Amino acid sequence: MSFIILLVAHYIADFLLQSREMATKKSTDSDYLMEHVFIYGCAMWVASCFFTAGPPAMFQFVLINMIAHGFIDWGIWRLYKKHAPADGKYWEDYWFWATLGLDQTLHLSTLALTWAKILCS
Repeated sequence: MSFIILLVAHYIADFLLQSREMATKKSTDSDYLMEHVFIYGCAMWVASCFFTAGPPAMFQFVLINMIAHGFIDWGIWRLYKKHAPADGKYWEDYWFWATLGLDQTLHLSTLALTWAKILCS
């Protein structure tokens, strides 16, 4: 049940609290990326409060996830944009959906590893 709290926080921060503008500009504009990473970090901090880990472990968990999240978003979407369709219809592009799947796999893997190593130890 506890890992589900992290998944819900991830969904809220990475989808519901991310504007379309932020999503499209975070790979090329560091201000948008930093705003997104900050929002993500806040959501992870709130979620980590549900665990019995103390503040040092919570801080380590949040910091690692913020840094990893930023690198993943910056790199993976930058790479996608090099091959994005010229007409801008990303929702029809197979590689957009494949990239989104890889993006989420990397994010959730990071959450799972840090949850197991930091919050559950």
